[in-house]
Amino acid sequence: MLEVGAFRRCTIFFLISFNISFLLTASIKDDLRCYGCNPSIDSYDCTLHIDCPEGTVCMTVLSKVGSKIKVVDKICGKREHCAQSFSQLVKGNKETNYTSCCESEMCTPEQNIFRNGIMCPFCTKEGSMECTPTNYECMGTANNCFTYTAPGPKGKIIRGCGSKELCGEPRNSFIIFDDDGGKIQCTEKSAEASS
Repeated sequence: MLEVGAFRRCTIFFLISFNISFLLTASIKDDLRCYGCNPSIDSYDCTLHIDCPEGTVCMTVLSKVGSKIKVVDKICGKREHCAQSFSQLVKGNKETNYTSCCESEMCTPEQNIFRNGIMCPFCTKEGSMECTPTNYECMGTANNCFTYTAPGPKGKIIRGCGSKELCGEPRNSFIIFDDDGGKIQCTEKSAEASS
């Protein structure tokens, strides 16, 4: 299961790895500086000023559980990773992780995310390939219900909703699952079909 801490570690590792390789191969654009976080001090102390490579935007990765929103990271991100969202159950609570972007000097992206009327079955279980779902409403650009299964002795299943990028080319998605041989199946939904 991709729990809060695991998601943050996975996301931060992926985004930091992406950014380091991107920074090494891209030229720095003088007119775009963004806020960044220093995970060695406090992952929520995001007051660093960072120069961004050309073609990137200021991106904030956020997590919402109930009405509480937390900043997971602030980085120079790829445009195609903007406005993506992913929801799953973590310890029985719906958690939505999403990205928000802006393109001006030291800008702060919008942090709010709204329900979109699309309903998907949610459940998470380790040690099994089946779980009993409960329907939840998706948020932001999440318009695909997904089922992620990883076989093997431990096995696991995660059901929830995510943006179309989650179901397509992994390079275009800001979220990636553990490299455990799992497979994802998606069904695109519309708000009308969910009613």
